[in-house]
Amino acid sequence: MGKPSRKSARNTKHRDALASGQIERLAAAANYRPDAIAALWGVSLRKLERLFETEIGKTVEDWAHSLRDARACELLTEGLRSAAIAQTLGYFDAAHFCNDFKKRHRITPREYAIIAARSRFPPPLSGLPASRNIYDQAVSPSPSAF
Repeated sequence: MGKPSRKSARNTKHRDALASGQIERLAAAANYRPDAIAALWGVSLRKLERLFETEIGKTVEDWAHSLRDARACELLTEGLRSAAIAQTLGYFDAAHFCNDFKKRHRITPREYAIIAARSRFPPPLSGLPASRNIYDQAVSPSPSAF
């Protein structure tokens, strides 16, 4: 087998960047916008989309939303207000952030912050109950906790 082609060397470089976490830093710098991530990384948006489809199995947009949501949850847990989080994460305004958060997770950022404050460990968003009685479920200890 001969020397690897320039194309495979570039693909390896991009896979290594995905694995190292470099792309997460670029995403934050790009306000989690796929087109800006691609520009900062020096690839076309289509190249970035193909790379994500093959290496991660998600679209760039879904991945960026997940990353942005995780950061929002961290900031809510730290006690930041919605307006500050919206500005930090590149939302147009606090209302846009709150609406996006509620649409994706079925609870408001304030409700999430209350649950996180009452709990030693913030709840995973994917595991939140579908009912609106989230306060009781978040603070009442389970029998196995004792």
